[in-house]
Amino acid sequence: MEKSFLFSNPLMTILLHFRWLLPLYLQVFCTVINLSKRLLCL
Repeated sequence: MEKSFLFSNPLMTILLHFRWLLPLYLQVFCTVINLSKRLLCL
């Protein structure tokens, strides 16, 4: 029942995926910021 609810609710599925992918996005974001700082310092 819970799975069918998730499948019938796209927003919920997107939120779940986002929650799992958020740490990865944050890591990439931090890496990009650090690289930008280094480039700006150069």
